[in-house]
Amino acid sequence: MSRIFLGVYVINVWVVLLLINRYLHDWLATVAFSGANTVNTVLVGSASSVEQVEDWIQNQPPIGMQILGLVNYDREEPTENDIDIPIIGHVSELADILHEKDVGQVILLESRRSRSWVTYVVSTCYREGCRLLILNPWEEYFNQPLTAIDEGDHTFFTMQ
Repeated sequence: MSRIFLGVYVINVWVVLLLINRYLHDWLATVAFSGANTVNTVLVGSASSVEQVEDWIQNQPPIGMQILGLVNYDREEPTENDIDIPIIGHVSELADILHEKDVGQVILLESRRSRSWVTYVVSTCYREGCRLLILNPWEEYFNQPLTAIDEGDHTFFTMQ
């Protein structure tokens, strides 16, 4: 086997693997999560809580999550500079919104308001058959990701 052939082969394989590593997962996600394979998702919180996860929201379409909008718990309307997603209603209308828009997933951005408010959101998601994701507010205070640990009846977070 010639050294020139081997050198060209190694360089070509390296370039092909680099391109596959960069573009294949995006292409597969686009094919797998297009059309009926997307999950309609609603955010529940305030405009300021959306600002905390805005970068994450921008990266969700490739993995099949379609963010429909924000269900706001405050009656005030944010200014146009606050967020880029539409406000689709108030928390008191959550059951109607989930049913009308065929929502499959709800992301609770704030849970520190009141126990009754959180209980209402959880029970509404349960009744409508929606998956509920709860944002961990503690990660904004630390420079490391937190890992959840179940200890008996309690959940703790630890740094990796």
